Amino acid sequence: MLVRYDAPICSTWRIVDPKLRAEVAVENDTYWICEEIEVAIRVANRGTGTVEAGRVRFELPEGLQSEDGEGALELEFDSIDADDSFEKKAKLRATRGGRFEIRASAETATLSVRSRSEPFRVLDPRVELSIGDFGQIPLGSAERVAVRIMNTGETAVEDLSIQVDDTENVDAAAFFRHDEDEDPHEEVEFDELAPGETRTLMLAVRPDEVGDVELRIVLEGRCLDGANDRIEQVVRATAVGIPAARLELLDLEDPVSVGNLATYRIFVKNQGTGDELGATVRLELPEQLEFVDGEGAAAVAEQQDGTVLLGPVERIGPGESVEWEIRARAVAAGQTHVRVSLASDATRSPVHEEEPTTLVD
Repeated sequence: MLVRYDAPICSTWRIVDPKLRAEVAVENDTYWICEEIEVAIRVANRGTGTVEAGRVRFELPEGLQSEDGEGALELEFDSIDADDSFEKKAKLRATRGGRFEIRASAETATLSVRSRSEPFRVLDPRVELSIGDFGQIPLGSAERVAVRIMNTGETAVEDLSIQVDDTENVDAAAFFRHDEDEDPHEEVEFDELAPGETRTLMLAVRPDEVGDVELRIVLEGRCLDGANDRIEQVVRATAVGIPAARLELLDLEDPVSVGNLATYRIFVKNQGTGDELGATVRLELPEQLEFVDGEGAAAVAEQQDGTVLLGPVERIGPGESVEWEIRARAVAAGQTHVRVSLASDATRSPVHEEEPTTLVD
């Protein structure tokens, strides 16, 4: 008996089905506006076969930028084998505060997928520093101006501090917590500055010498102006000297016989720290004395009714003095008083002095 067998024919098929999956992760749920926002992207092949090369594009909302300041961010990836993945980190920056959501899309020539949204928040306190204008500061005195620290943002700021960092031609500088405060502080700290809150201090400065004054005020805290943890402001002023004129009148002869000359010496000394400008002395002689002549630091001019004007002297520097000598003839006996007064650009009211002289027959 003849038996015939037919051998079976077997075929094998392999199904290739690559599948993309994109995941975005943000390291923190809250950032300060001056911080970098680190974002991680992961593109995985959860299927079979190889995913061809492609690119990842982050969808950045208004207010977020790439590290280079661009409004979009793209990354390229090579082919991804099954059960393998492409992972990359990128850095973003916020240009405003608020709540954000970020997601990414991964694309190849044949596949496309989007990640879930990842939410986070950006804090933007926006602190402003305002310092009053000193203008001119009299040498020897300490002037105060207001210093205002304002939070114009929508987030509280913690651990603020303000101090004087550097000075030029400053003998002393300090903060006071209010205008009546007599306790100076080199540095003032605040635990918190709430949104919309303003703190006011007084800054006192005493110059070292006449001339330009400069000091740098430093405010430190976290992300104060949207980019920095430190705000610096240079304060400038001018230290001016204060003139202080001393007027003296001396008679060189006393008593004086009628018919003889009485001699008077007049001194003006600047005991202050600034220039005395435009000094003029007015000499008043009683009727028993007649003006004869005089000389000194500036012009001597006889006026009516026994009045003599001396000056003006254009400038008398600190520590300097000027003088005149005036001669008058005694024409009648009696007890008299010669009076002088000093006026200048700096004096609000004249300075007076007088000298008694006895005239005898």
